[in-house]
This record gives sequence, structure tokens and C-alpha cells, in this order.
Amino acid sequence: MRPEKTDIVLLGPAPPYRGGIAETQMYFGQTLVEEKRAIQLWTFNHLYPNFLFPGQSQLDQNQTTTSDIIQQKIHAYNPLQWREVARELSNIEPSVAVFRLWTPFLIPCWNALAKCLPSGTKKIALVDNWTPHEPKPWDRFLLKRFAHQMDAFCCFSDAVKQEILSIAKNKPVWSHPHPLPKSMPKALPKNEALQRIKAKSNKKNLLFFGLIRAYKGLDLLIKAMADHRDKTLWIVGEPYENFDKYSSIIERLKLQDNVALDLQFVTHEKARIYFSAADAVVLPYKTATQSGVLAMAYHFETPLLVTHHPGMASSVEKDRTGIIVSPDVDSISKGIREICTPRIQQLCIQQYQTTREKYTWKGFVHDWIKFIEHV
Repeated sequence: MRPEKTDIVLLGPAPPYRGGIAETQMYFGQTLVEEKRAIQLWTFNHLYPNFLFPGQSQLDQNQTTTSDIIQQKIHAYNPLQWREVARELSNIEPSVAVFRLWTPFLIPCWNALAKCLPSGTKKIALVDNWTPHEPKPWDRFLLKRFAHQMDAFCCFSDAVKQEILSIAKNKPVWSHPHPLPKSMPKALPKNEALQRIKAKSNKKNLLFFGLIRAYKGLDLLIKAMADHRDKTLWIVGEPYENFDKYSSIIERLKLQDNVALDLQFVTHEKARIYFSAADAVVLPYKTATQSGVLAMAYHFETPLLVTHHPGMASSVEKDRTGIIVSPDVDSISKGIREICTPRIQQLCIQQYQTTREKYTWKGFVHDWIKFIEHV
């Protein structure tokens, strides 16, 4: 049953919407319930117009909204519906409303809801991305208006924190490392995982995982593979751009025997197989402030090769769970050689065993509650 009084309303994506942000929103809500907080999680009944969505589907057909904390209420791009949602949100008078932000596209909707909340409701932004990966001329204007509506901000990296502070100069901003996936299956023994995808155990296998977008530097990684024809690169994820440019690099460098493609959105079970089988996960991003893929690598204890963007490199450097390189072909190539050595592989795996407890959702929620109590 839904609680009579609602302390916290989380606004953002949740199952059956797919992707890491929807999953982490659900983990956040579940952990708040475990901590005896009365919450509701309001998600979308319409998120992106189909003509703006670059992928195959916005919904995960394998998930349903079975949780009684989830309610599909919000039409992200229909202003005529926002007043009705705002009235309902205002009527329940939550102590805290949390607005999940990863794209300026949502700001008009979030601002319309925030304006109608009672003065006693704390308006908290939980920010995944502040500066968009594909920026538009009007982004800064929208972000300024959003910053004006919020009482405080939370995020998952110090890099994002600094970006927020550049606009929301006088607002409290709190950052905490991205917690590890809460309901992801455990890693498989490497030999079993290799057998499931019919991969060779006598070769080193590298994994590029996640949505394929220009800023993620996959072109740099493919070019670096020209120096590593004794290794295999698995490219696993749905393209959010035309993949032809990557195919042409593979063909030009004659890497067809060194690159394996699985170009679709994958299930948790399939992700488990790839992460368990890989010798390293490579994040060759050209720009980045954080990555959910990094949290998945921590969960499966797979050594990491990342480029030196603060939001990703800081935890890898501190925890010694991988190698940090520059976002260029030569540096990535040298990093591949280093991350595949037995000494580095063993060191990374040992370090994972001492760091997992720092990245739990329970720890995140405890610290988050302390923060908002002082807003």
C-alpha cells in the first residue's frame, strides 16, 4: 500500500524505461524505502518524442512497473498536462522533491512543477550531467532558470559539482561517488563467461560497453587496436549515431578478425557475461564527467582503462583499479599494453576487493539524508 504521508517524491525515469539512470532511480527509491522513508517515485508516461530519440526503444520490454512506489504520471513535453501533475504534486505536500536532471530537454517541465510546490517543500536536483554532451546555444539559459528553482544540488562526481557551481554559485552542492549497481547479478568465473560467448581463452579481450555516441571516443579505441592484433575488442551497445564511420575504420585497418560487434541494448545477464569475460573495460571518452559503465566495472571487478577526465579518473586513480591515459590513439594503445600485463591485472582485482564497501547505495542514502537535512 502507498504510504498516507509522503516524505520524498523522486521525479525522473524508472522501469519500464530503460537505461542506467532509470535503474539508479529505482535503486535510490528502494534504498530510501529500506531506510523507512515514505516515498513515491513519479516517472514518465511520455519521455522523448520518437523523432528525437536516437535508439530503437525507450522502454525495456523485459521490465514492468511492478513496484508500488512507481507511478507513471509525467508527460515530459506536453505543457498542457504539467499543471495537472503540479497540482497533484502540490496536494501531497512532500517534504522533499528530487528532480533528476541529465538533459536540458527536461528543464521546462521540471521548472513548471517546481514553481507550484509549497514553500515548505525542499527542491533538490540530482544531476547526472550538467553540461550536455551535445551542447546547444540555449543550454546555459535553461540551466540558469533551473538553478533558480532549486534549493540544492546533488551529483555523482566532483567534476559535475564544479560545473553546477559555475552557474548555481550560491546554492549548496553535494557530490558522492556513483554507487554500484544494486540488483546486478554476480560475476561469472572467467572461463565460464568465455565459453558462453564462444571467445578464445588464449587471447586478451577488451570491452567497450554502453550506448555508442561520438563523445565516447570509440574511433580512438578502434584505431589503437591496430597495434594489438593479438587481442580482441568487443563493442557491445546500441549506436545512438550512424555506425558506418566505425565500420569503415575497422575495414580500412583490416581489423575484422580483432573486433566483435553486439550492437544492441543488452540485458543484465548479457552484461554479466561480457564484464566477467573481459580482461579490461576501456572507456576512451573524449569528454566526460562520470560514467555508469565505470560503476558496472567496479561491480564485476573488471580492470579499467579510462581517459583522464576528472569525473572518471579520480576514483580509478584513488582506488588503483585501472590505468589512466590521454584521449589519443597512442596513449590508449600504450594503456592497452599495460592494462593487459599480469601484474596490473592482479593489482586491480586485489584493489577491488578493498573498495566495494565505499560505493553502496545504503551509504549514499545515509550521506544524502544528512545533506538535505541541512538545506
